[in-house]
Amino acid sequence: MGLPLCQRTQGDWFPIGQELYQLSLSKQQKNTFTLKRLGNAMQLVGVDWLDTVQSAGWDTADEVNIMKVYQIGWFLNASTWAEDGVLKLADTLAEGEYYGITAIPKGCIRRITSLSEEADIIEVF
Repeated sequence: MGLPLCQRTQGDWFPIGQELYQLSLSKQQKNTFTLKRLGNAMQLVGVDWLDTVQSAGWDTADEVNIMKVYQIGWFLNASTWAEDGVLKLADTLAEGEYYGITAIPKGCIRRITSLSEEADIIEVF
């Protein structure tokens, strides 16, 4: 779930069906916008997400909490992650192939920030 279209800002990404689109607001005409479908080029992104933590020791419930993670990588499944329920990031690009894949459940993601061009941000919820 994201913000309704009327509450989005320049550069926001959001899914429509299985495709991921980026919002561009017109500087010349008020209340005018365009939607750009993100192509096959992988976007470099930063992802804020929550990871689970387990304790095998004598820790009390107050001492064990989720971990806030910020991870940078290439967004491998930008057009299908909302449908798939998982975001896939690669930390390595070598000879045209992506490696070091992290699969993050959609429900753990808090924010995705584009690092490829401008600093574009979407709030997942």
